[in-house]
Amino acid sequence: MINRTELVLTLCYNLFFISVKGLSQTFTFADTHPVNNPDSLEQWLITNPKAPALVRIKTIIALERTRDWLGKSKVGRHIPALHALAVQTRNPTALAAYEFLSAKKASRYDDSYSATLHGSRALNQFEKLNDASGQINSHCLLFSIIYDQNGVSTAADTNLTEAHWKQCKTLLAAHPNHHDQVYINYFAIIRARNQADTHHMEQLVFGTRRHINAYPACAYAQGTFELLLSGLHFMKGDFLASYAQKKRVLTTHPTTDPYELASLYYNLGNDCMQLKRLNESLACYDTATKYALAASPVRYAILIAANNNAGALAERNGLFKKAFSYLAQVRFYEIKANRQENSRRMQDLQARYESARRQRQIDLLQQKQEIAHYQSNVYMVALVLAVMVLVAISLLAWRLYHNRQQLRQTNYQLASALTEVQQLNTTLEHFIGIIAHDMRKPLTSFRSMAELVGDRIRHRAYDDIRLISRAIDQAGVQIETMLDNLLRWALAQRETIPYKPEKLPLISLIHRVTDLYQNLVRFQNVRIMVDCPDTLHVWADDNGLQLIVRNLLDNALKHLGPVGEVRILATITADQQALIQIDDNGEGIAPHQLAFLQGFFAGQLEGHVGQKGLGLGLLLVRDFAARNNGHIEVTSQPGRGTCFSIYMPLSVEQPAALQTEYELQLPNRL
Repeated sequence: MINRTELVLTLCYNLFFISVKGLSQTFTFADTHPVNNPDSLEQWLITNPKAPALVRIKTIIALERTRDWLGKSKVGRHIPALHALAVQTRNPTALAAYEFLSAKKASRYDDSYSATLHGSRALNQFEKLNDASGQINSHCLLFSIIYDQNGVSTAADTNLTEAHWKQCKTLLAAHPNHHDQVYINYFAIIRARNQADTHHMEQLVFGTRRHINAYPACAYAQGTFELLLSGLHFMKGDFLASYAQKKRVLTTHPTTDPYELASLYYNLGNDCMQLKRLNESLACYDTATKYALAASPVRYAILIAANNNAGALAERNGLFKKAFSYLAQVRFYEIKANRQENSRRMQDLQARYESARRQRQIDLLQQKQEIAHYQSNVYMVALVLAVMVLVAISLLAWRLYHNRQQLRQTNYQLASALTEVQQLNTTLEHFIGIIAHDMRKPLTSFRSMAELVGDRIRHRAYDDIRLISRAIDQAGVQIETMLDNLLRWALAQRETIPYKPEKLPLISLIHRVTDLYQNLVRFQNVRIMVDCPDTLHVWADDNGLQLIVRNLLDNALKHLGPVGEVRILATITADQQALIQIDDNGEGIAPHQLAFLQGFFAGQLEGHVGQKGLGLGLLLVRDFAARNNGHIEVTSQPGRGTCFSIYMPLSVEQPAALQTEYELQLPNRL
């Protein structure tokens, strides 16, 4: 640790260095390294709003890089200001730094797509600038995105992670930098930990601690590596040393960051659990829960893990009431986490829609401006040509006619574009109506079941609670199916659903779908039977065919009585097509409804959600069957059941059974 005098001197040096270098028009990423006191930079930005743009740019970059070590919950606060200044000055290093910091922020919020996109842009820009420090940090960041904290590759090509890692070390060897050395060592320790190489991890931890002591300007990272030392003790089974190290970090490196405190107390709880300190372990997990709830965004991963461990610990010690309370919290936080993820997906869809809508408005405005400009030119030409001879007047008449034809064509294009915008707005309104209609019933069921659980707990009717738990699981599957259908419906509007047909083993695909529902009907008088040859393969898109089977199976189960059976049979037809039949002995379909559905699946009738029993699921089933060069047929007898037949090609050479002119045309039908 450095004393207060050294800290002040270091801070003054950094501020002076930034101020002096800011007078130049260029700087490198190495000039904006992290500092030991980020709050001083934060205060400087507040008190110096009119400082030169480049000085503020470098101060913001240094502050954001420091927040990655100290005060993680504040990461990304100044990125919009950095972007504005970078665009204003057109400074290439500032623009590259903006992409790097945006990637860091997206990675912290588990948005791997945006993180990879921004990180790749940052790397490309730093390579063009020949900025070694920027390249090292970008390679490390891309490595951490692909190679997650559990050591599991999140990309198909694992060689990419090693390529980034080798490039980091090569660049650092050619361009030594104390701060970049600390940054690389952090990821090296994570890599060694995920590979369970405790010996190498120990060498790196103690080596980095010596490096920080030798270079006090890197003291901002000291708390992080002290915690990594605690993790090393835990991996080696020395839980007492791990506990003592974390307690020491709380004293020597105090923090008010909720996310950091939540992680620290969660790990302290794990130490106490290994040391069989029941009360202290539960207290640590409760504290971790408090700080995880205070973090922004709420850290549901810590909440779920802490309450799950606390529940297991309380149960082992006979505290069943307390264990039940913790496990109930786990279920609650899991639901909240799922809602947060679904909300994030919906917001992403909304953002894409709004972006496309704004772009259309801009295009329309530009077209109108071009037309107005063009019309003014035409009128000026007409005024000049009015004084010319008859030949010139004849030529003018011809040009005016030609221009009018162009104007008519342009106006027609504008009218078509306006119609498309109005149609998209109507589609969005209908989409919102579908969500409100389909989600109301299961959400109301959740609220009613929550009240019923409370009543059953007060009366200790645990058998009823188990039944209610299964009902909650069923409602959860219904909501998940609804959200999945709505997401694919929304993607279909923009034709962004990937279509990758391949040769699929049908028995494996069917079992992946039925396994989910087997658990839900296990304690009911309902059976799901599968009869499919092991050698039967179809040529289709995996996700698309799963959606078809899942929706039809879910539809069959919904229309069964208290006792029933659903059979899934797969065969090869005489004309060499794969036939998948989903047959139930439920209530069946009324004749007028059946006639409508048969015409709908044959492509002879159009329909919309809510028309004669037609739901969003069946709309998707028809269109995804057509997308996969197949078709659907339906037969039914009232009171005796319903059978849906799915016809799919066996190979890529096989032609489609039906024409697919209605493929993915949901906006026109709705």
